[in-house]
Amino acid sequence: MAVQALSVAEVRSRFSDILNRTAYGGQRFIVERHGQPIAVILNMEEYQRFVELEQEKRKRDFALIRQSAKKSGLSEEEASALITEEIEAVRPHA
Repeated sequence: MAVQALSVAEVRSRFSDILNRTAYGGQRFIVERHGQPIAVILNMEEYQRFVELEQEKRKRDFALIRQSAKKSGLSEEEASALITEEIEAVRPHA
């Protein structure tokens, strides 16, 4: 199914219809402001799949980091500190 792009104004004026089409029809929407995408509307099932995939990826990434740390002779605490430091370095700051 194709993703439909809508302006913020269109979403505001057709909100109920868009929610119904998303929830019951599985349609996806990209919300744009001044022609730039700012959000996505998708149903809960798709969102939950996305979250599960992200969690699985994170678990695999951390397992690889732990293996690398173990091979490098780092302790679990040292590896954890490095992971925390890297997360903070890439996390957007408000």
